[in-house]
Amino acid sequence: MTWLNRGGMLGGGISNKDVPDAYTPPDGTWNVTGSVAASAAITAGTTLGVTGVASFAVGTVGAPGIAFTAYPTTGFYSDAEGYIDVVSYGASKAQLGYYGLYSKNFLASSNTSAGFNTDAAYNLEFRFANKASTPTWGIKSSVQMNDVSAAKTAVSTGIYSNLTTSTTNTQNHSAALGWRVFESEATTHASSTGVVTGIVNYHVANGTFSGATVTNQYGFYCEALSGAGTLNIPLELVSCMRGDYSATAGDTRLLVYDVDNATLERVTVGIADSGGAGYKLLRIAN
Repeated sequence: MTWLNRGGMLGGGISNKDVPDAYTPPDGTWNVTGSVAASAAITAGTTLGVTGVASFAVGTVGAPGIAFTAYPTTGFYSDAEGYIDVVSYGASKAQLGYYGLYSKNFLASSNTSAGFNTDAAYNLEFRFANKASTPTWGIKSSVQMNDVSAAKTAVSTGIYSNLTTSTTNTQNHSAALGWRVFESEATTHASSTGVVTGIVNYHVANGTFSGATVTNQYGFYCEALSGAGTLNIPLELVSCMRGDYSATAGDTRLLVYDVDNATLERVTVGIADSGGAGYKLLRIAN
């Protein structure tokens, strides 16, 4: 075959059998009007440009179809039609597919496994530079409900989080509040200046409804908790109040913090008419 350099044109396609082993092409640009197929590596010293379609093998999680020369176990592969996995150190960390972006859990036998942060593990992290007078969301979920053929009876959830053990977990998780399905924290950097007027770690905005009728709206709703073996507490405001499920006669299900005694005290119910005709007095111990 004839090699054309300096912007020359190669008619038809090139396959690996057309190229001599360890052949170094002339300095310049090859323009190929057909396809290029290679069973071995093609190395471009500068830029490999493709104006048509670049097709890659789907690869595997251990050898992704699109990888990096220095890091062959890091890149992208497809484990099924319509899905792209992001691979780091031979493990799939995120998947883009039918359900959008899915961040896969870190699973390692110890915190020192390759690619695992020993101080903290983040499945998904976003960092933004805020613009003045512009609302900023770290994560925003918008789900549009469109049911036109039958009434919907299943639950619809904007953001769902599930924290669970793996099937192979054998160790205790001993921190008193070690499992936190949802945690919020606002901070300011030590070198920052200015005044932050107000911080709300959890804010429920009033809904805006038009068209469809909304029967009930709850700012905070907690189902009756019963799964824990010792305590099931639907509300705990440290050094302020607690709600529980006491079934003792004369009790309420509320404890309030007594500043004088520096402890939570059970609110109990007085006898009939102790608070005046038709009312019971609520009280705490001295």
